[in-house]
Parts: sequence; structure tokens; C-alpha cells
Amino acid sequence: MTHTPNESSYDLIVLGTGPAGGTVARRCARAGARVAVIESRVPGGTCALRGCNPKKVLALAAELVDWTDIAGGKLIASDPATIDWNQLRDFTSRFTEEVPDSTREGFAEDGIDLFVGPPTFLDPHRLRVGDSVLRGERICLAIGAQPVVPDLPGIEHAVTSDDFFDLPTLAGKIVFAGGGYISMEFAHLATRAGCEVDVIESNPRPLDGFEPELVDALVERSQRAGISFHTDRDLKSIEKAGERYRVTMGTSHTEAHDATLECDRVVLGLGRAVDVDGLGIESAGLTKDRGFVVDDHLVCVGTDHIFAVGDCAQTSMPHLTMAANVEADRVVAAVTRALGLEAAEPRLVATSNQVPSVVFTAPNLSRIGLSEQDARERYADLRVEEGDRSSWGTVKKRGETHARYKILIADDSDEIVGAHFLGPGASEFINLIALAMQHGIGASDLAKTVFAFPTFGTDLPKLLR
Repeated sequence: MTHTPNESSYDLIVLGTGPAGGTVARRCARAGARVAVIESRVPGGTCALRGCNPKKVLALAAELVDWTDIAGGKLIASDPATIDWNQLRDFTSRFTEEVPDSTREGFAEDGIDLFVGPPTFLDPHRLRVGDSVLRGERICLAIGAQPVVPDLPGIEHAVTSDDFFDLPTLAGKIVFAGGGYISMEFAHLATRAGCEVDVIESNPRPLDGFEPELVDALVERSQRAGISFHTDRDLKSIEKAGERYRVTMGTSHTEAHDATLECDRVVLGLGRAVDVDGLGIESAGLTKDRGFVVDDHLVCVGTDHIFAVGDCAQTSMPHLTMAANVEADRVVAAVTRALGLEAAEPRLVATSNQVPSVVFTAPNLSRIGLSEQDARERYADLRVEEGDRSSWGTVKKRGETHARYKILIADDSDEIVGAHFLGPGASEFINLIALAMQHGIGASDLAKTVFAFPTFGTDLPKLLR
């Protein structure tokens, strides 16, 4: 193959600098591979710059305000806490502003060449970035996903969830289009910041994929906090109405007529999609559906040397940071073996049903494994341990009114196949269940475990009996 004057060859080229892409690049470089990384935006990736990490800071603010509200007159004096958006936004930026430079420095320390700019495949092994042409023996796609922006009248008046972190003000009435993780977490922050909040969701309830009973309890708690829900509704259009906006909602599953809302801001939380514009995937022989179509080894269908991980890969794994890291470790092992280097075996191992997830609303909602509906289809011996924890001491001490649980156990094998929690301790319980599921600890053995008292962990044995 003829090489261009500015062409450089690498053992591995990684597209994307988020957790998955960074893991693949660094671990392969440390194993001895010559590695280049291409980043089309600011180095650091979605999680560190526009996702999990800064979002968790905002969620903590919402939780603090909520806790002081429900604890007022009990644990503390009843004067309510408030959110100063400018102060919170500036504090949050401390966790993101150093990421690009630290990412560059980390790659440099590992001998990785970083190219910033939109890449385009020239053929299955070569990409162009600016004036440079890079050739990779192996290529890993870790480009993540971007907020979905539908083609609707007036959509230019809306901001995406990525833009939320940089809003100049957080005030007035906000309409969130979509009722997934991101919208719900931001909605809980906004209502605790004093905003009037509406959530539009096309399904009968928000947070599709979580247990309906627990979601219903969270919706009730959210409504008490001041959030209004418009379910079975779709965003139809946005128009300017003086200094405000008029949002028209269509119907998705009902015969109801269109309805309108007036607001000061519209935030899109309609999911994320893989953006391949300009990437030239046809030149690489790649196939894309919801994401890049891969085989069981994360190799893109139609190729034998291009991998895909994280949000841009169409796999059974949930689109979560830790799931992407599990996939990244598998690619590292495959690439190092293929290059004849000392194999870097996976550090993280989990199946799609063993990856926990948490919605950082106030209170938290968490899940792992199967839903009750799916579990009943797979296990004739399914045992369901479920109930309301709101009267338990660990919950009452915080003043919380909504706390539920559901744990799914295959009775014959004693295997925990799913778990779902709402309320205080939800993020603690789910990690303990993940530990059990990933290491084959049965429900009866977990129920015999002694935890420090009085913590939420001491409630777990009671939940399993």
C-alpha cells in the first residue's frame, strides 16, 4: 500500500478518550504497543466532562437540599437550605476544567500520540485527522454517543443535557423532554433549586427498564418535591412566546388531544445516539444499527481488526461507565495477544446482568440483573422478596417517606438474579448485591453476613429472608 508523506503507522489506533478508550490506549501502550488516540472534541470523554462525574456533583446538591428539607424540625432547625446556581456551577467546573490537560499528560507519559480533530476512514486501516494520515494494525472505536436532537419545529430553542452544566441561570419553569436517567436527575436538582419543573415522557411512566412499583413510588415522591409529569406524551414543537417558550405535546399511546406548556427553558433528555457523520464508516466496511454491530469478541462485523466498546457498540451490556470498562479490558486482552505482547488479562469481569446502575435522584433508585417480569419467564422457582422500608429505623432516622425493595432469587440454586431498591441506602445495597452476583454468593449466605451496626448494610439480611 502506498503511504502518504504524512502517514504514521501504529499497532493500535483508538478513537475516543473517555474511560473505555483511555483504558484500551493506556493498557496496550504499557504492554508495549505503539498507540495513537484520536479525539474529535476536548480530550477527556463524556463521563468526566459532560456526564457521570459532574452530574454526581449536581445530584449531591439536590440530595443535601432534600435531606435538610425532610429533616427540618427533626434532625436540624427547619430553615431550608438553598442552591446558589452560580456557586454550584463554578464548584462543579473544578472537577472538569483540569481533565483535558491531565488526559493529555497521561497519554504523553505512556508514550501515546494524541491527535485532536474529526477523523475520517480512508480505508479499513487508515484514517485522516487534519493533515495527518494514521495507519493502524488494530483500531478501537470508543466514540461514545451524543444527545438525540429530533427534527421538530422550533427545536433550535431547546438545549441538550450536555448544555445543562453551562446554563447561565437555573430559574423559572423548565420542561424536560424525556424521562430517562439524565432528565430525572436534572429535574430533581432543578426543583430543589426553586424551579417549576415539568417532565414529558412518551411511556406510561419515566425510567423505562426499572421496576414499575419502585418507579411509581419515586414519581409520587418527585411530585411531592414539585415535579409535574406528562406521561404518554411526546414533544411535538417549541415556539417562542414573548420572553418564554410554548411547548406542544402530542400523544403517544392515548387518544388525548395535543396540550401545551409555557416555560422559560426546554432541556432535551431523549437519549443518546452514535454520531458517525464524517467518519466514513463505509470506507472501513463497518455496519451500524443502534451502534456498531459487533460479534461476541467486540470485533465489528465485516472486519477482523476493528473493535468497538462502550456507548458506540451494540452489545447486551448497559451503556454505563463500568460496563464500558469491562468491555475495554476484554479488548486490551485481545489486542495484546494479537500483537504478540504479554497478554494484559481483564481486571474487571462481569456479564450484562451483573452491572449495577443507580439513578441519582433524591431519593436514589438502583437496579441490577433481571426485572421481575423477565425473571418469571426464566425461572419457574423464582422467589420474590419485596416490601416497604419506610417504617424501618435506618430510614425513619433520615425522615424519608419512600423506600422500597425487591430482590429476585432462583430458589433451587439460591442465586440472586435481580435486585431493585428505592430510598436511603439504595446505592449501598446494589453494590453488595453486585458483589454477591459477580462472585457466586447465594442469598442465604449473604443473609448470614454480619455488617456494622447501625448502617444500611445491617438491613440487607432482613431483606433476603
